[in-house]
Amino acid sequence: MGPDRHTDEAKSRRQMNAFFDVDAAANAHDGRSLKAERSGKKPSKNELKAFKEKRRARKEEKRRAWLRD
Repeated sequence: MGPDRHTDEAKSRRQMNAFFDVDAAANAHDGRSLKAERSGKKPSKNELKAFKEKRRARKEEKRRAWLRD
């Protein structure tokens, strides 16, 4: 029980180990970053259309918000 046990990193690691396997989670992505993992998955046309429609609806909602104030 040396001073290295009381670092922020050691404390957070101990706390996370209480809930899940930290080492397995860290090695689950084979060393790739989250951005690299997600860049391989391209959205389908339907997903893209849904995203655009949702964005358009949000913008329209913001545009009309002044009417309710």
